[in-house]
Amino acid sequence: MSLLAWIALGLMAGFIGSKLVNQRGHGEGYDGIGLCLENLKNIEEANVYYAMAELMGGEIATKAKARVETLFKALHNNTLIGIDKVYQKAKEPLEGWLTLPHSQNQFSPLLPIIEAMACLR
Repeated sequence: MSLLAWIALGLMAGFIGSKLVNQRGHGEGYDGIGLCLENLKNIEEANVYYAMAELMGGEIATKAKARVETLFKALHNNTLIGIDKVYQKAKEPLEGWLTLPHSQNQFSPLLPIIEAMACLR
């Protein structure tokens, strides 16, 4: 399957999932992108997207946190030293979205799609 097909599949699964669950957290799209990147063996980038999924909250946050820690340990001799750098990378594109009250953050379900489109340039 091509990179574009994996990204599209992750976006569709995440976007549909985010519409079906409580509107408070929308990390499912980022989790889907992380899964696609992990399948493509782009582990460091996948880890950033899993961290984004955790930061966005929702039902997927616990699973995403576990995945971030597992992948980070695999790359860094079974330690979590320096994991804060992953979260810093994840926070940068989300800063404006994470500070808005939820009622004003009406476009947050679309953020993973916008992010993926920017990556395709």
